[in-house]
Amino acid sequence: NLSVTETVLSSGDFTIESGGGAFTLSPGQSRDITVRFVYNRTGNGNEIRNATLTLRSNDADEPNKQIQLAGLWQSHSEDAPGAGTQEPSLQRILDTFGFRVNVGNVNTNGDVIRVGEEVLSPLWTRADNSRPIGARMLAAYHQQNINTASQLRWVSPSATTGGTVLFKHLASDGQTLLPRIDGSSTNPSYAEFSPSGDFGLRVDSHWSDPAKNDPSFSSGAFPISDGGHAFRWYLAKDRDGNIIPDTYI
Repeated sequence: NLSVTETVLSSGDFTIESGGGAFTLSPGQSRDITVRFVYNRTGNGNEIRNATLTLRSNDADEPNKQIQLAGLWQSHSEDAPGAGTQEPSLQRILDTFGFRVNVGNVNTNGDVIRVGEEVLSPLWTRADNSRPIGARMLAAYHQQNINTASQLRWVSPSATTGGTVLFKHLASDGQTLLPRIDGSSTNPSYAEFSPSGDFGLRVDSHWSDPAKNDPSFSSGAFPISDGGHAFRWYLAKDRDGNIIPDTYI
C-alpha cells in the first residue's frame, strides 16, 4: 500500500478543494486531488503565480513527491476602463504552462517571417501512422460569451473551403486557459484525427497555408483581418528546454 501522510501546498495562492490530507491507496487504486487557483490582488494587469503540491508518503524513492502548479491571474476580462487590454501575451501563456519556448515578436503584419523559435510549415504529416493526432486548445483570448466561438478544422492540401471540424470551445470560456469543449461543463477542448496524408489546419477563415489567406492585413479592423501568415508553429519544449517529441504549439 501507498500511505500518504500529508498533502502540502507551498503557497496560499492555491487551495486544496478535495482529496487532500492523509490517505492510503492499495495497488491499482487512484485518487483525485482538486486544487483551485485563488490568487487575487488589486490593480490592473496579469501575473503568473507558481507553487508546488507536495505528497509526503512511504514511497521508497519519492517520499516527498512534488507536483508543480501554475496559475495566470488577470485583473479584467478583455479591456479595463482607462487601462487598455489586460490579456496576457502569447509568451506569458506558454510560460504559465511551463513550455520553455521563445515566441519572439509575432507582429509582422501578416508577412511570412520566422520569429523566435518558430518552425515555418504550411502542411504537416503524422509522425506515426498507427496513432491518431491529438489537438488540444491551451487558451481562448477573444470576446467573451460570443456564440460563434472559433472552430478548429483539419483540411486536405488541395482544399479551398470547408474542412473537418475538430471542435469549438464553450463560449463562456473566452478569456481563459484550458477552455472546455462546447456542450460540456467538464471536458477539455480536445480532439483526435487520422489523416491519410499531408494535412493543414484552419481556424475560421484562417489557414495554416498562408497562400490561402487574404493577403491584406489591418490591425484596426474588427474582426481583425489576419491576412497572410495567420498561424505560427513552435516545437514544444519542457521547462528544462528538452524537446517534447512530435509535439508542436
